[in-house]
Amino acid sequence: MRCGMLWLLAAGAAIGTEVHAQGRVSGRVTAAEDGRPIPGASVSVIGTNRGAVTDTAGRYRIADVPSGSRQIRARLLGFTGVTQTVEVPAGDSITVDFQLTAAALQLEDVVVVGYGTQERRDLTGSVASVSAAQIAEVPTTNAMQAIQARVAGVDVVAGGGYRPGVPMNVTVRGIRSIAAANQPLYVVDGVPIAGGIEDFNPAIIQSIEVLKDASATAAYGSRGSNGVILITTHRGAAGAPDNSIQVTFDAQYGSQNALNLVDMMNGPETIAERREAARAAGRPTDNASVFTPDELPQVLCATDAAYQGAHPGCSTGTDWQRTVLQRGYQQRYQLGFNSVAGNSRLSLTGTYFGQDGISLGQGYRQYSATVSWENTYNRLRVGVTATGSRSVAARSSATNAPAPGNSPRSAGTVVSRLLATQSRSRRIASAASERPA
Repeated sequence: MRCGMLWLLAAGAAIGTEVHAQGRVSGRVTAAEDGRPIPGASVSVIGTNRGAVTDTAGRYRIADVPSGSRQIRARLLGFTGVTQTVEVPAGDSITVDFQLTAAALQLEDVVVVGYGTQERRDLTGSVASVSAAQIAEVPTTNAMQAIQARVAGVDVVAGGGYRPGVPMNVTVRGIRSIAAANQPLYVVDGVPIAGGIEDFNPAIIQSIEVLKDASATAAYGSRGSNGVILITTHRGAAGAPDNSIQVTFDAQYGSQNALNLVDMMNGPETIAERREAARAAGRPTDNASVFTPDELPQVLCATDAAYQGAHPGCSTGTDWQRTVLQRGYQQRYQLGFNSVAGNSRLSLTGTYFGQDGISLGQGYRQYSATVSWENTYNRLRVGVTATGSRSVAARSSATNAPAPGNSPRSAGTVVSRLLATQSRSRRIASAASERPA
């Protein structure tokens, strides 16, 4: 009986402590422009399942909020979400008011289509857009790699494994033909181009639109049967004041590592496994019966201390995964010059991109330059864009050769395909200078 009373008292103390460690949050959500109440706004405590919805007066109340420092967030479609950090007292209530600012909806965007531009809210075809800011987030020389995993229905897959500089295979809404090509049609500034855009400089792209369905690609006829990718480039310093000169510099640096390596046995573990296999099969387990003459030096080096003393530095085994792999680095530097004089706009861009692959002997370097000039006279617009690039890919066939001191038979198996890679990139510099011409 006494034991039961003690357990009951302990449970009551725990429940009382838990209730005491909770508080309440209440307040009002209004519009920042005119102070009117906002009904239907969602107010939640980040990191918990506590939340509430504002009533017609814009008021809310959240009970049983864990005490301590908490982040309270209020949001509603059409408004910019607001987050506040408050201290919730235990066993007491706190008032947190929010003022939300109206935000423009995505439906007001203007997108490029096959026959000009159109507001997204009036668009009936299936069109996806990628902005210049999203493209700049990916340090790569291939513009199509910048839209990877950003556009629904568009598959962007490397055509040659993880080798740096490999072209990308792009398909829109799956493979449509078994024998014919499935590549989409690329249109740069209204001009269809043949082939892909592997050597096209992503730094000069202003936007990318992907036309996916029949109504969106109808302007291009049968050439657009596999989808159309519209690329709009920068034409000088758009939006810059008249008679001005702008100089920009951007630098990015990143690294790449191999993930999900196979867990391999080392030399002593392999020797023990071979001996156990021979014993299970009823065969002799001595060195001469289990191992070949080429393998005996490594076996003795791993198991015989006298042999190790007589042959210092002998090889006990090779981890071929880590022998052929390395940390890959990539970097990109871009220098731009933009000028506006009256109705004329001039843009000069130079870019360097370098990448070392995760396999030894693999590297890629690209040097590109772009000159763009445009002049507008009344309703006539004349422009010229010239782009040049030079790509250098370095590959070595010596990465699969056996290490010194190891025979080809005892070299083992080289893992040629990894399950995943991990990339980290960081913009280390971004500067702009502008002055009147």
